[in-house]
Amino acid sequence: MEEEKSDDEIIARSGESGLYGKSEELDPWSTGEIKHLKTKWLQQELEERVPSDKELEESTLIPSTSGRRSYSRRLSSSTRSPPRSLTSSRRHSMDRHENDLRVEEHTISNVSDANLSSRRHSMDIHENDMQMEERTLSNISDADLSHEVKDKQDKQQELIEYIDILAHLALFGIIGVLIRYGLEVLFDDVLSVTHELTIVYRDLPANIVGSFFMGWVGIVFKEHIRSLSEPLAIGLSTGLMGSITTYAGWNQKMAELLAKGNVAASISGLLLGMSAAATSLIAGIDSAKGLQIIFAKLFPKMNKSGQENPKQFQVKVQHGIARLTATLVIATCTCGAALFLLIGGHSSLDLRILWLAALVGPPGVWLRWHLARFNGRGIFRKFKWLPVGTLLANLLGASLNAILAFLEFVMTNDNAAMVLAGLQLGFVGCLSTVSTFVAEVYTMHVGRNKSRSYTYTFLTLILGLILSIFLYSIPSWKLQYVKW
Repeated sequence: MEEEKSDDEIIARSGESGLYGKSEELDPWSTGEIKHLKTKWLQQELEERVPSDKELEESTLIPSTSGRRSYSRRLSSSTRSPPRSLTSSRRHSMDRHENDLRVEEHTISNVSDANLSSRRHSMDIHENDMQMEERTLSNISDADLSHEVKDKQDKQQELIEYIDILAHLALFGIIGVLIRYGLEVLFDDVLSVTHELTIVYRDLPANIVGSFFMGWVGIVFKEHIRSLSEPLAIGLSTGLMGSITTYAGWNQKMAELLAKGNVAASISGLLLGMSAAATSLIAGIDSAKGLQIIFAKLFPKMNKSGQENPKQFQVKVQHGIARLTATLVIATCTCGAALFLLIGGHSSLDLRILWLAALVGPPGVWLRWHLARFNGRGIFRKFKWLPVGTLLANLLGASLNAILAFLEFVMTNDNAAMVLAGLQLGFVGCLSTVSTFVAEVYTMHVGRNKSRSYTYTFLTLILGLILSIFLYSIPSWKLQYVKW
């Protein structure tokens, strides 16, 4: 193993001009021994003192002054100036080494700057993504919240409108019961026009009056009233006119005539009742159209402005109307119940029947209005032309009236008689209707297929009479409450 050469020997060899100067392989400048020697001296200088980072970088690129001086002293102590070829080679090697270090430092600096800029760019992108995500989530949450609030408000609005309609139906239903009862008393007890055992039954005047004004509020002026208030239009047509008229009472009187053997009178009563109601409806329609012509001539400006803006009188405070109407209905029902309880033992039987009928009338109107929703729906889609809701209401009313009339033979005490009569006058009377029935027949008759109007008429009359025969006449014959 070769012995390590001393520093002085290397320096001496670098300055000789003899054998080593001519051979490049043995020249310390070419073999790199001088470079290792410089590195060794730099390490010794670093061990003697701890330099700063800046000084360390400068010492890496260019040897320190003390190192150069030490190197110069050592080099000058043993040799003189080297030959020109060796000096140029040494300078070339040192320059190349310094250039390599500078290129490396520049590369490291560029890489670090690139990494730093890339990191900053990625952080900016991440922050932008976070902000966009937060904005998106905020927008989505706001949209969901606004949608939920809107749905909640729509449901509340629908509930308020529904309550408003029920309140109008109840209020006008009670008024209809009172009007029907007053007409019965007027034409039977006072004027003696109607009679129980004739085809001119007690409910005939009420059916005529209700059908007449149905032509006003249900056909001619319906859109004008609806422009003011939809619940008001429903309350006047379905509530008031539907409660003034009754199909169940008319059908029951014809069934009683049939049960006693008066078949011709029963059939005549059905035809008379239908003809009177239909004629009254047509008269109401013509009179309403005549009033329109008169008003158009008397108030042309009002008619013109009304045509331009038919909803100019649209009521904007629906909530206030709903609350007011509901309050009136509740107050009316409460007063009726209170009066019924207070004067129940001291007033006449007819008055107690009237108050009970006023209390149970609104549920009958509500049931009839809900049954109208079956028109053209569900299993009745194949019969869209047929008003199934009104047909079901009339047939149900006829059946209930027949059952209650039969129970009057069994339950003979005053309280039972009051309850049965009150249900017939109030609930069943409001459940069935003639005004809506004849209005639907009229609409079919003026349409393309007039035969449907006759089909609907005979279907209602025949089915109602058959139900009354099975529920009232046959049991009465069997138990001998009624003789043929």
